[in-house]
Amino acid sequence: MGNYAEAVQALQKQLMEVIVETLGLNFGTLHNEIEEGSQVMAINCYPACPEPDLTLEGAFIVQLGDQIQVMSNGKYKSVVHQVTLSAEKKRLSIASLHSLPLNKKIGPAPELVDEQHPASYKEFSFRDFLDYISSNNNADGRFIDSIKKSA
Repeated sequence: MGNYAEAVQALQKQLMEVIVETLGLNFGTLHNEIEEGSQVMAINCYPACPEPDLTLEGAFIVQLGDQIQVMSNGKYKSVVHQVTLSAEKKRLSIASLHSLPLNKKIGPAPELVDEQHPASYKEFSFRDFLDYISSNNNADGRFIDSIKKSA
């Protein structure tokens, strides 16, 4: 697991560099914060599913989170985690969540905010996100919606 965690962390850094570049931002300003960022790993066990045809075949999936959606001022969208199931056997899912340092506030990148594109989100930290998901259930809505600024 240690080797896997290190490999996923290295991949996350490479993907962040590409994402920041596609937004026209300077990766150098985020490099230290990415290096000092948080990584949370969760392993889930899912029982066999009676209707596996409704799900996807196994894969390595990269999902963008709320920090990217906020930093990009909505140009990139975070997605809801979904699980792939099997009818015959249970399966394990290893999720690796990456963020800037736990208490580092992030908001829309100033370079992506102007009169035509006002800031769409309030600042938040990964700690704010973790506090929200630990004290709310899915019926309460997504965290990203709780920090969205009204038009």
